Amino acid sequence: MCLDGGGQNDVKRCAARRGVGRPQPAAVAEGMSNPTIAAHLRISGYTVKFHVASILTKLGAASRTQAVTLGVRHGLISL
Repeated sequence: MCLDGGGQNDVKRCAARRGVGRPQPAAVAEGMSNPTIAAHLRISGYTVKFHVASILTKLGAASRTQAVTLGVRHGLISL
C-alpha cells in the first residue's frame, strides 16, 4: 500500500500513481454488481472482478463499501 498517513493529497497521489481509474469506481459507488458493470463496459465479468479487487487493494479497503467511503472522503469519486 502506498499510503503513509499524508492525508487527502497522499491518497490522490497514490490513486494517480497506482492507476485507480474511473468508471469502475463510480460504477461500484452506484451499487452496480460485477455482471452489470461488465455488461455496461462490454468487458468480461472476470475482468471486472480483477479490477474491483485491484481497487480494493490500492485503497487498502476491506470491502466495496469501505472503498466507496474512502473514495468519496478523498475526492476520488463523487456521488
